[in-house]
This record gives sequence, structure tokens and C-alpha cells, in this order.
Amino acid sequence: MFESFKKLSIQGGCFDSVTELELFKKDPVSIIYGRNGSGKTTIAYSIGELTKAIDERNSDFIISSDTPISEDKKDCVFIFNEDFVREQVRVEKDGINTIVMLGEQVELDEKITKLKDDLLKLQDEYKKLAEEKDKYENASLSVSPSYYFNQIRDGLRSDGGWADIDRDLKGNVQKSRINDDVVNRLMSLEEPTEDFETLRERVITDLNLYQESENAQPIIWTKIEPKLPDSLVDVSELLAKPLDAPVLSDREQRLIKLLSTQSRYATEDAQRLLESDWDICPVCYRDLTNTDKNELVQILTHILNKEASEYKRLLQEALDIFIKIDTELPVFGGNLNDKELSSALIARTNINEILQIVRDRINQRNKNIYQGIEKPFSDDELKIYSDALAV
Repeated sequence: MFESFKKLSIQGGCFDSVTELELFKKDPVSIIYGRNGSGKTTIAYSIGELTKAIDERNSDFIISSDTPISEDKKDCVFIFNEDFVREQVRVEKDGINTIVMLGEQVELDEKITKLKDDLLKLQDEYKKLAEEKDKYENASLSVSPSYYFNQIRDGLRSDGGWADIDRDLKGNVQKSRINDDVVNRLMSLEEPTEDFETLRERVITDLNLYQESENAQPIIWTKIEPKLPDSLVDVSELLAKPLDAPVLSDREQRLIKLLSTQSRYATEDAQRLLESDWDICPVCYRDLTNTDKNELVQILTHILNKEASEYKRLLQEALDIFIKIDTELPVFGGNLNDKELSSALIARTNINEILQIVRDRINQRNKNIYQGIEKPFSDDELKIYSDALAV
């Protein structure tokens, strides 16, 4: 390749215009000489540029040759100039112990120098971190976690603090011991939403209540489970159920009319007359003979037929089911369980109010069993019963 490398064209550096140089005319050696600044270094630099890829070359120069340098020969081109000396030769001056380094020694020395600089930076950083570490480990400084840990521990040990309360709860003489495990266990608890004063007041209140109840007797409370139906469907059907009235004679109708002014067939009055041994007529107040009594019994029995008697029995059973709940609530000292007791009282009041409504409807039908109640309970009353039962 070098046999055909003859011409070099340069523009840039010392050459303002395109300058063509002919090298290696006859021999494989070409010597170029001239005064300083005549362009010798530029020529050497241009040959070095030819070994680079086009996009890596200096854009301030335009360099070409009649024969390109092949890729396998580019590593064989060496430029000995000031850059080479600066990169490949280093002199470490130390009097008579001056050291001259060449080639790889220079590169290694640069690496050593860089590593020394890195080491100094790391040592400086280590020193700063060590100082910070000392601060964090110094429990007397406010930046140290130990400072706050000790503050918490001392607070737990203070008079009236956790150690005193725990001692009183356990009935001990000495304060409870506060070690690191106790502090860590307390600190692992979920942070409360209330402030310190609110929590402290609650603790003191609970502690006083506990101490008041220390010698108290156990509260015995028998809880009553009312056996109420899940809904009012069955009793609604019972109250709405039609019942055929007996066919009464004119005399029987007149008697019923005289006995009651409340309804067409006052079965309640009829039953009361039937069960009573009256000697005086309730209408005209004359003395009743046995014959009169037998006749009256026949009339009243006719009014209160077998179906009516059975129906009245069912109404009575319904009354027995929807009885008032009189469960007594337990009494606690020191306002203990106030919320729970208040909720239980409200629940008892609500259920008794709707039970009273149910009993009123049953009694209404009981006074006149032959007249059904079309819709015994409103939708609101049904919902009230369901809600009261669900508590």
C-alpha cells in the first residue's frame, strides 16, 4: 500500500488553500524539513487523520490522498509529535531520582493518579459519614434517634406515667420496669387519632373506674330472648281473616243492640254475659227466672258459635306472643358501658312501642271478631317492626 501512497492533499492549519504534497517519490523514506511554523506538524497530523473514519476527522481540515490507507494498515501508522511525547512519555522529577516513564507506564500512572484522587474523595466522604454516624449515636444530641428513645422511656418512667399506672393495675408496690422491649412494644402500636391530653384523661378515668370496681360484686343479669316471629305476616292474615256472622232472629238482634252500642255484634259483651250468673236482667233490671237464664244462654251461645270461639282462641294466642318486653338492664358504676346501655334502652323502647301497636290491633279485632281489618298494619309499621327486631 505504501508503495502507491505518493500524494497528500491538505487544506487547513498552516495551509490556507489546498496544497498538494508528493511523498515517497523514489524511496520508501521521505524526509520533510523546514523552519518552525512551515507546516511539518500539520503534515504529520494530516497523515494521522487519514487513519480515522471520515465522521471522526477534524472538520477544520480537508485531507485526502491518492491512495486510501486500508483498514488492516491503519494500526501500522504512528505519528511522532508533541502529542505522542505528551501521551507516551512522562518525567517524574525528584532530583537525582528523576523517573522517565514510557508507553503503558504513562497510562498506568494516569490510572493510579485517578484512583488516588478517587480514594481521597472517598476518604473525605467516609469522614463526613463517620461524623454523622457519631452524631446519630450520641444520645445527648437531638438528631440522634436514641435521644428521642430516651425521652419516651423517661416519660414512661415519670411520676404518674405508664410505669405507675401499670404498677397500680397489677397491684404491685414498685414501679413497673421500663426496658427497651417495653418501649419498642408500645411504639409498635397503631398511632391513635386523639391528642395526648384526651388519651391521658381517658386512661385516668378508666383507671379510677377499675380501682372502684376492684372489690365489687359480679353483676348477675339474666338475658331474656323474646320469641317473636320474624315478621307480622301471620298476625296480619289472622286479623284480616273474614268470619261469617251467625244469622240472628229479630229478638236476638234486639238483644244484641241493647247490649252494645259499639258494633253490630258485640261478641265481647255476649261472652261476658254468658260467663256470668246474673239474677237481674241487664236491660230492664227485673228478676231473672231459670227459664229466662236458659233462654239467654241459648241466644248468647248462638251468637258465639264454634268458629268464633276458635278464632278468639287464636287471637288470645297472638296476644300472648306479642307481650311487652320487661327485661331489666344491668346497672354499672362509674358510667361504665353507658353507650351500650343507652343503645339497649332505645332498642327495648322501640320494640315495645311496635308491640303495643300489634296488641292494639288484636284487641280491636277481639272486640268485633266478625269484622276483619282490611290492612292491619301500614308499610311503615311493618318496617318499624322489622328494624326493631333486627337490633
